[in-house]
Amino acid sequence: MESSSSSTRLGNGKSLKEVRYFLLNTSIFFVLFLALFSPVVLSGRLIAPEDGLDQNLAFFYGTRDLWTPLIMSGYPLLADPQAQFFYPLSYLFLLLPAGWNLYILSGYVISASALAQYLKLITGSAYSAFIGGLIFSMSGYLISEVNHIHVVHCACWTVCLLLAIECFTRKTNPLNFAFMIFCVTMGVFAGHMQTMAYSIAMLGIYAILRSANLDKKVRYLCLCFAAIILGLGLAAMQIIPTFELTRLTDRASFSFSDFCSYSMHPLELFGIFMPLLLGGGDVTYFGNFLCRPYLMYSGLATLILSASIAAHSKRTLVGTFWLVIGSVAFLLSLGDGTPLASILYKFPVFNSFRALYRCLSLSSLSLAVLAGMALALIESKSIRLKTLALGWFNVLLLFLMFTYLIFSSAELLKKQASVFGIHNFSLSPLANWSTAAPCIILLLTTLILLSFYKAMEAGNSKAKFAAKLSLAMLVLADLSSYALQGQWRSSSPSAEVLRQPSTAEKYVPKALASHGRILTVRGRSASLDELKPNLCRLWNVPSASGYEPLILQRYKELLNMTEGGFLAVPWTYEQADRSFELMSIKYALTEKGDSRLEKLNNPMAPKWIHIEDKGTASVHENLFCLPRCFLVREVAILPKKQVLQTIKTSKFPDNSLFDPRTTALVEQVEDGTCVNYLQNDDILMLADTVKENQCSLAMLALPNNEGKEHNAPAQISAEAEQVEIVSEGNCQVDIRTKCIKPRLLVLTDILYPGWEAVVDQKPQPIIRSNYVARGVVLQEGTHDVTFRYRPGSFYLGLIISILSGLSIISICFFWLMHRKSTAENSISAETKPC
Repeated sequence: MESSSSSTRLGNGKSLKEVRYFLLNTSIFFVLFLALFSPVVLSGRLIAPEDGLDQNLAFFYGTRDLWTPLIMSGYPLLADPQAQFFYPLSYLFLLLPAGWNLYILSGYVISASALAQYLKLITGSAYSAFIGGLIFSMSGYLISEVNHIHVVHCACWTVCLLLAIECFTRKTNPLNFAFMIFCVTMGVFAGHMQTMAYSIAMLGIYAILRSANLDKKVRYLCLCFAAIILGLGLAAMQIIPTFELTRLTDRASFSFSDFCSYSMHPLELFGIFMPLLLGGGDVTYFGNFLCRPYLMYSGLATLILSASIAAHSKRTLVGTFWLVIGSVAFLLSLGDGTPLASILYKFPVFNSFRALYRCLSLSSLSLAVLAGMALALIESKSIRLKTLALGWFNVLLLFLMFTYLIFSSAELLKKQASVFGIHNFSLSPLANWSTAAPCIILLLTTLILLSFYKAMEAGNSKAKFAAKLSLAMLVLADLSSYALQGQWRSSSPSAEVLRQPSTAEKYVPKALASHGRILTVRGRSASLDELKPNLCRLWNVPSASGYEPLILQRYKELLNMTEGGFLAVPWTYEQADRSFELMSIKYALTEKGDSRLEKLNNPMAPKWIHIEDKGTASVHENLFCLPRCFLVREVAILPKKQVLQTIKTSKFPDNSLFDPRTTALVEQVEDGTCVNYLQNDDILMLADTVKENQCSLAMLALPNNEGKEHNAPAQISAEAEQVEIVSEGNCQVDIRTKCIKPRLLVLTDILYPGWEAVVDQKPQPIIRSNYVARGVVLQEGTHDVTFRYRPGSFYLGLIISILSGLSIISICFFWLMHRKSTAENSISAETKPC
C-alpha cells in the first residue's frame, strides 16, 4: 500500500507539472500573438480584414436565431456553419471587453499550446515542442486565414483532437475518451466543415497507425472511431441543417472544375521560399488574387529540419506518417496540377468542397511536427550532422532551382507588375527585399542550426541556452517577416465600422414601414454607406443582398447574384425583368454616380428614379416595387424553366403579358400537378385537370373570371381586399387578410424547408410561388395567417445530439464503474491472506 501511495503522489506531481507547462506555454503564446497583432489592437481597430469584416464580424455581433429575414430575403442562419451558431467560444468572448480581438487571438494561442503539448508527449522535449507550436501557429497558411477566423478555430481543434488521440493512446481512460469527443464536436461547431472533414480523415489514419504497437488494437480502434462518431453525433444539430442547405445550393452538383477552383497554382511554388515576391503588406500585390503564394510559407528552418527527418535512416513510424500526410496534403493543394485531386473528387462529402489550398492546413501542421521532432533528435544526440547536412543540401538545391526559375522569368514578372502600376519592379536583392530576405535568412539559419547542433553535442549548459534562444529568435523573426506584412495590418477596420451609417438611419425606417427591402448592388464590394452585407444585419437592414458561399441556387438564378451578394457582371437585368419587384426591393444602393439602373428605364414607364447621393452611395427607388405580401386572383402553372423565363421577360410562353400583381407563377411537374415544396408526397391540385397534351401554360382563375385575359388588371376595391402584416420576428410572420373571393396570398420571403403556414389555427400547405416565394390559398373571408419556421432538420439533429450525449454519459459511467470494480477486485486479491 505504501508503494501505491507513493506512485499516486508521483502521478499527481507529474500531472501538476504538465499543467504548469501548459499554462506557461499558453501565457507565452498569448503575449507573442498580442505583440504580433499589436499594430491593430493598440490602435483601437478590429482584426477583421476582408471576409473577417463581411462575414465573421457580422456573425459574431449579430443577433443569432434559426432564421434571419435580414439577408438574401431570408436565410437559414442556423444552417450556415460560418455563423458558429452553437460555438461556445464565440458566445464566451462576446461577453468580454475587446471580445472580438481576444477571440481572434484565442484561435492562434490554442493551436500553438495544443501542438506544443502534443510534441512534448511524443518527443519529451519542452523546447522542441514550443518551437513546433510556434511554427504552426505562425505559418503562412494560418496567419493568412486571419480573415477566416472560423478556419483558424477549426485548425486549433484539429490539433486538440490530435493531442486527445495521443493521450488516449498512452492512457485509455474515460477522460481522454470524452476529450476526443469534445474536440470533434467543437471542431464542427467552430464552423468550417471542409477543414474538419480533412482533419477527421487524417486523424482516423493516425489512430490506425498508433494502434500498431498496442496489445488491444481492436478495442482501441473501436473506441477511437466511436469517439469520432459520437462527436459528430453530438454536433448533428449543426451537421444535418448544413447538409440540407448544401443540397439546395450549387454545391450539390459541383463539377470537377468547381472542385478545383481556388487551388494553388504550380507556378506559385516559389512561395515556399519567397512569400512576398509578388508583393503584399505595404506593397501592391500583383499575383493571383484567389490563392496567394505566401500561404505555403512555414520558414526556412522548418524546411531544413523537416528535410532532415526525411533523410533520417531511423525515423519512427510517426515521423513517416507526418512526411506522407504533409506531402499528400501539399500536392492536393495544387488542385488539378496533380492527379490526386481527381482521386479525392471521387469521394462523397469531400467532392462538395472547393478551395483545395486549404489542404495546406495539414501540410503546415506536418512541417511543424517534423521540425519539432528533428529538434528533439538533435537535443538527444540521436541524429548525425551528416543527416542534418543532407536535409540542408536538399533545401538549398530546391532554393537554387526556384531562384533560377524566378530570375529567368524576370521580364514576365515586370510586365505583370506594370499592369498594377508598379514600374520599378526589380529582382535584384539590393533593390528588392523579398529576394534579399530569403538569402539572408537561409544563411543565418545554416549558421544557427550548425551552432545549435554543436552546442547540443558539447553539453555545455550555457552554450545550450544561448543556442536555443538564438534558434527560437531566428524562427520567430523568420515567420514574423511575413506575418507582420500580412494584409490584416492595412485592411483591418476601425471599431467605428460597427456604427450605423447615415444611409441606414434614413432609409431603413422607410423600407421597414413599407415592408420593402434594400438591395446593395455591389454586394461585399460595397462601401459602408451602401449598407455592406452581411454587416448590415447589425443595423436591422432588410437586405435582398448577402455574402454567403452557400447561396440558395434558386435565389442566385432569380437575381443573377453571386455568392458575394452582388449582381453578376455584365448585368443581364432589363426593364422587363420582374425579379426585383417580386422580391419587394424598394431601394437599390449603388456606388456614387452609378446610373445604370436609370438607363434601363422605359421612358413611357420609368421604373427606377435616383433619389439622392448620400456619402459614397447613390440611392435609387423602385417605383414598381410589390409589397412584401399581397393577394393574387390567378395562378399560372408552368414548368420550372418557364417560370424563371416568364419573370425575366414579363411574357408567358404564349407571348401574353405577365402581371405579378394579378397572377402568381406556380411550378408544374411531369405529371401536370403542382407539388408542395416541403412535402413531396403531399400533392396540391391547383387545377382540375392539366393533361400531358395540354399547352404548357395552364391558368387557374381562383375567382370566377370568365371572359377576362389573365394579364388584365384586377378590378377590386382597396376596402374589399386587405392584407396587413400584424407582427413579425426572425422565425414568424403574422398576417391578417380579407378576401371577397378565393385568393392566393403571396409572401415575398424565401421558401425554405421548415417553413409552415397556419390559416385560422389550421395547417395549410405552402406553395412555392414566383420561383422562390411562399404562397397560401385562401378562401373568401377574413383570415389570420401565420408563417413560422420549424426546421425539421434541426429537430432531427437535436434528437441525434441528445441521444449521442446520453450514449456518451452511459459509456463513461459504465466504464468508470467497471474500472472501479476492477480496482476493488485487485485490492481484494492483494490483501487476501495466503
